Amino acid sequence: MGTNMDLEQHQAGLGGTYYPESGFVGTTESLAYGQQRQQETGMYLYDIRANDGGRDVNAELPGNNSSHEMEHAYPRSIDPSEIAGVWDTSGNYTANPNFGGRR
Repeated sequence: MGTNMDLEQHQAGLGGTYYPESGFVGTTESLAYGQQRQQETGMYLYDIRANDGGRDVNAELPGNNSSHEMEHAYPRSIDPSEIAGVWDTSGNYTANPNFGGRR
């Protein structure tokens, strides 16, 4: 996790332009896009239900090149109690027993 809190540089860094490592955790409100990225990367897909919603990248940076991602960027981290569960790479969902975020 980096320390660069410039949202525009966080978003632009995806296009190959180097910026100091982002201090944001990027998420998507699109389950379909999340599943697509999971298939491409082989990583887990988290069901995040944070109370504050993060920063809406499309609202703050209209016309950005990654608007299809429907990204919300969270500063620094997401509290584990705001993760409702996780899908593994086989599509199996496991609920987080310590979930305490919005429902």
